[in-house]
Amino acid sequence: MASASRTSLSSMLVDAQRWLAAAERANSGRSSGLARSHSLVFSHLDPDGTRPAEIARRAGISRQAVGQTVAQMKSLGLVKLAPDPTNRRARLVQPTAKGRKALERTGTGSAAAEKVLSRRIGAARVKGLREALEQDWGSPAK
Repeated sequence: MASASRTSLSSMLVDAQRWLAAAERANSGRSSGLARSHSLVFSHLDPDGTRPAEIARRAGISRQAVGQTVAQMKSLGLVKLAPDPTNRRARLVQPTAKGRKALERTGTGSAAAEKVLSRRIGAARVKGLREALEQDWGSPAK
């Protein structure tokens, strides 16, 4: 990560996310097979599935980017598109069994990465970081 003199919180959070992603990959044992974009899609799925447009809204990325990633994930057998029971024209992105297994491996890596971080910066700091990130930050507007 960058030096402590960096003042932009946004830059520090981006660096922290990059470190955590690398630590998760390094500590997940065998590879999860998930690209970063795949993990982004999975992180915004509801239990019963989510429309691609909603994934895009939640992730703050374009519908086209989500569409491309979902198409790639579908070709890899990680997700399927199911009919949306509330709208016949819409589809829901749902993980397949293969996708759920990849997510489990990623979760193992995530837990291991958090342990590494706790050893490096201290368990109390990691706990405080978790508590801050779990807070309801409200609307980004003033």
